[in-house]
Amino acid sequence: MPHKRALGQTAVHKQHQIHLNAGKINAFQFVHDQRLKRVKQYVDQHYDKRLSLTEVAAIAGLEKTYFSRYFHQKIGICYNDWLHWIRISQAIELMTKHKLSVTTIAFSVGYRDLRTFERAFEKLTGECPSQVKKTLNQQGCD
Repeated sequence: MPHKRALGQTAVHKQHQIHLNAGKINAFQFVHDQRLKRVKQYVDQHYDKRLSLTEVAAIAGLEKTYFSRYFHQKIGICYNDWLHWIRISQAIELMTKHKLSVTTIAFSVGYRDLRTFERAFEKLTGECPSQVKKTLNQQGCD
């Protein structure tokens, strides 16, 4: 695994590609930094729930203010942007595998209001979630 990797994941369903773009992260740190490894494992299991910065900082064994700086310094983006990236990645996965409403998907991946989900989705993909869902459904996504 390279030391620096672009934070970009492409979800592919037939001919439609959705590229998540959030800049660059240092994915290497999630493997080699035990604090961040614990955080990633925890978030991977609980992204669909409300995750406070205090709670996640405690998983890392750090105070929340220090955790924010530590995370950004090690990974290259802030924790909240990374959490949005995780959630939107999961939302795209749901769109490619299931015919669920955008609202159901938003709540399933941890968002508590649709507008926040839509803003995060558009920021990371450049497309609105309903259009992506419509395109995937037209391609026969089940």
